Amino acid sequence: MTFFELDDENSKYWTSFIEIYNESFSSSEQEDIKVIKNRVLEKRYILTLAQVEEEIVGFYLVDIVKKHSYAILTFLAISEKYRAKGYGTLLCSEMIKQALHLKDISYLFVEAEKRQAFFYKKLGFKKLLLDYNVPSFNTQESTQMSLLLVPITNKDMTYIDVKALKEIVSDVFIDGYSLNIDDERLKKQLNLINKDIRLESK
Repeated sequence: MTFFELDDENSKYWTSFIEIYNESFSSSEQEDIKVIKNRVLEKRYILTLAQVEEEIVGFYLVDIVKKHSYAILTFLAISEKYRAKGYGTLLCSEMIKQALHLKDISYLFVEAEKRQAFFYKKLGFKKLLLDYNVPSFNTQESTQMSLLLVPITNKDMTYIDVKALKEIVSDVFIDGYSLNIDDERLKKQLNLINKDIRLESK
């Protein structure tokens, strides 16, 4: 498996990326493709494709937010016909390896449902001991998930500072999910972050 960054909107590989994106995520999970394209071209998002022989088999998309010293894995997917072959593990491992070299980034986050969270924990992510609810893109609903991270600068960290986490979650909800600052879903989530949040030890 080989990996390469996609940052040219005229590349023939955009179609492959969009096909895998659409087959892997429901409409409520999907960010506007125009936003993704613009942020990739601005170098805000890192879009990396995985290739086996001549076929694009998957991708990952990482949002880099230097203002708050974090990155977040927003999407990772393997084409349906190539699943259950270990490609997801290889793709995620490559993503983590690249993230460890990002400048001015202290944390790599991912939001994940229960089954996905187990997958990410096997690869080195640590779960925050926090009730966490992710807003949908196109509805007023939220989905309970786990928030996990890989420490980039302090490998031995056991908790994340309350102030830093509130700033990061606010940024994810407002800039990532396009919520207003007075959205009740944001207010409820921030109210749950009322102290330093510990990381699961195992």
